[in-house]
Amino acid sequence: MCILCVKLALMSKSASVDTLPLVLGFRGSLVASLDYALTKQPAWLVDMFGCDVSERPMGQRLFSRANSHLKRPGPVAIGLNTKALVPENIHIFWNAQRVEDVESSRELLSLLREYEAATTPSEVSLSIFSSKLVA
Repeated sequence: MCILCVKLALMSKSASVDTLPLVLGFRGSLVASLDYALTKQPAWLVDMFGCDVSERPMGQRLFSRANSHLKRPGPVAIGLNTKALVPENIHIFWNAQRVEDVESSRELLSLLREYEAATTPSEVSLSIFSSKLVA
């Protein structure tokens, strides 16, 4: 989610906001696990993202999904729902400092990707790219 937020915040600072960042994953990946959790709404997901005033879990509204449950060939894709999380309202802090310039945002994104690569098993690797996502 950190990578998605930083990428979305970066996109809002540039001219191109018609594409959304996505994470992709196949069966057994972290992305597929999040997809499953968004459907089942376990307690930890509600604890993490909270509920609205009607006590509906916010997790499903924060994310957009494609190929949920891998019903079609190819990976599941998860992105942030820009109607629920407006890119211009994302404020990034790094080392207790607000990141406002594009260069620092890119540097942070690079560090997050390095961390992701170091902590994700190679057989369950994630791809981060930009694509249009239909909510």
